[in-house]
Amino acid sequence: MKITTRQICAVHEEFLKNFQLFSGINFFAVNKPPDFHLERADSTICIEDLVRELCNIDKFRICGQLDYATSGVMLLAKSKLASKYANLMIYAKEIYKVYLALLYGHLPIDTYHITRSICKPRGDEFKMRLAGSEGEGKACHSVLIPRSHHSIEGQPVTLCELRTITGRRHQLRLHCASIGHPIIGDVTYFNERNLTGRYKEIETDRMMLHCWFLKRNSSDELSAKYPKDWPKMREMIEEIELIVSPDVISKYVNQPPINHLDSVLLNMQFEQRVGSQIKVFK
Repeated sequence: MKITTRQICAVHEEFLKNFQLFSGINFFAVNKPPDFHLERADSTICIEDLVRELCNIDKFRICGQLDYATSGVMLLAKSKLASKYANLMIYAKEIYKVYLALLYGHLPIDTYHITRSICKPRGDEFKMRLAGSEGEGKACHSVLIPRSHHSIEGQPVTLCELRTITGRRHQLRLHCASIGHPIIGDVTYFNERNLTGRYKEIETDRMMLHCWFLKRNSSDELSAKYPKDWPKMREMIEEIELIVSPDVISKYVNQPPINHLDSVLLNMQFEQRVGSQIKVFK
């Protein structure tokens, strides 16, 4: 599908100018614009179209996913085997992502661990939901670190870093809303029951959630679990180290872009209880 400039709005242009963030033998990464589907649902341009047009790569597999409204780093594999290995690493949190977001309200500067379980939607609903009782849903763990306080249209907002320790669809969005600080531009979770009347909706051209960078840990933890696969897995995965999509969120509060090396979450370790054991995530 030939892409014309008339099909690309201004908010997407900065992503398309720097669309291919990384290219290796087995993997490549792109800078996903906000409000793009990954696959073709109708006649609208999707990420697959952009990859074929701008990267000149016809066969690929998406490793991990970003929501339609989320922008930033997206990892893709050039083969089925590379995709398998990358997804094993992502599932084991040996590859992780750090996000930037603008949230409604001023959160005290601290480190927040949000561990509310999340359930699938009921029936044909689109929205994920928080578990209503113990044992319901899937245990989820998000880490949120406020960086600075600002104001938009007279309303207090907070620029934050976020990371999922365990992942589920819409996890960061729902967890932020659950603590009373939804992500600006998130029309899906802005009207959660606990938020009624708390904020006046800020008009914006996108949802303020951006996948800032993707990082691979250097541990050999999976070697014991996949002893036959590990030599080839390590060989293929080693080309992925740190992939960065420049900060596009800070400008909305009139701040210069943050360098990823200044990220609080870049090398922070976390603990997660798995049964009777505690697993440490880097």
